[in-house]
Amino acid sequence: MRKGLLVITVAAAINGCAVSTTTTEFSKKLPYPKQTKTTTTDYLSCFGDMLTEYRYAAGNGTIDPLRIAIVSVNDSTNVSTVQYPNSEIPNDFTNMTLSIASKIGGPIRLVHIPKDNEIISAYQYGATPGKKDPFFNTYGASHYRQDTIQIYGALTEYDRFIRNARRSRDASVEVGGGSGETELEFSRFDDKNTARMTMDFYTAHGFVGDIVNHSSSTNTVKLFQRGHDRSYGISVDGNSLGYAVSHSIVDARHKAIRLLIEWGMIETLGKYEYIPYWKCLPNSKNQAVATFKDLIGNDSVINFSSLQQPDKESEETEEDSTLIDKRDKDLMLSVKSSYDFAEYVDDKIREHVPRPLEPSSTEITDSRSGKIFKVQFTSKKELLSGLLKLYQKNSAEYNAMGLDVVLDMLHQDFITNGVLSQQDDKFSSDMYLALWLNAPVRRNARWAY
Repeated sequence: MRKGLLVITVAAAINGCAVSTTTTEFSKKLPYPKQTKTTTTDYLSCFGDMLTEYRYAAGNGTIDPLRIAIVSVNDSTNVSTVQYPNSEIPNDFTNMTLSIASKIGGPIRLVHIPKDNEIISAYQYGATPGKKDPFFNTYGASHYRQDTIQIYGALTEYDRFIRNARRSRDASVEVGGGSGETELEFSRFDDKNTARMTMDFYTAHGFVGDIVNHSSSTNTVKLFQRGHDRSYGISVDGNSLGYAVSHSIVDARHKAIRLLIEWGMIETLGKYEYIPYWKCLPNSKNQAVATFKDLIGNDSVINFSSLQQPDKESEETEEDSTLIDKRDKDLMLSVKSSYDFAEYVDDKIREHVPRPLEPSSTEITDSRSGKIFKVQFTSKKELLSGLLKLYQKNSAEYNAMGLDVVLDMLHQDFITNGVLSQQDDKFSSDMYLALWLNAPVRRNARWAY
């Protein structure tokens, strides 16, 4: 009884006299901010170079700005809302997209679209006596130039668990008996979850609101979450000693979204501007002279789907030698079509007419009134001359030559290298596509604008 009372008294004294000290200290030595990059970030400037050079060719020696407006890029799956526990992503990616688009450089011009809070603030400012009228009174479709395009994007798929693989192993061994009995234990648990994100982008004409055909992009990235648990134990006569370790790796969701936006912007603008954008992607294996007939031929020549990267459940790195050069067949066919045919769009009239070889007017008949009128389209020779000037500017061997001589030399070079056949005329769509696909692009060309 005395010992029990003594223990209780000592415990009460210790608890009653317990001292708790909490110290909070702020460090003044903060590290410098680090630049956020993905495997595609450095390729945005490459696309800026290409955009500058190809707009130089399309402008036949001039570079007009490409005006784009990032209207909305958000999460349309709603997994970013509070209804979903542990939602790891934001619900609006517009600011991230604006930042990425501005890194492209070159002729890109970002058109500002006022947000709701800006309009409300402008209204409140304008409602004050003596202040200017709110700017949204004069803001409308006229704010855009006719060639301004709008960019829309959304995260359209977010499958948290498309695959789950678990593996566990347990083992125990007993040795000895009676006094000194020893037991050894080991356990191992591995868990791997696979998630999938898909993001879509498309463009619209800001002046008329039409969605631009064949200029959308849909890209998917897989994310992995891996966990490893290990435990070891030894027991002697019932006395145990153990060790356990747990390690988990989760692919960053925000970094995955940034990668999808970078990839999507390059692809969407590349398709809109008729640029072989894939040459700027990290999985591109560009050859000295790129052939294309196998890529755009029928299935008896080559199955285009076989060029796509096979689906893998394992991680892929930028050093992966199995990555292939994914060329866009539809884009190349669009380039050929736009060279062979010109599109006329007017009030209730939309017609494709054969593009003239020489600069000349083309007759178009109004199906309603039967009236015939003439329209001047860019000729095939004018389109060819734009690309030829790009070769002439960027290749020293062509600097002092006339465009006709450059065309003849390149035509013969393409035949020699197997890009074209002897039957391909130098004014054919295949010749134009060969020039377009192999056009020389200078490094840092975006700074020339």
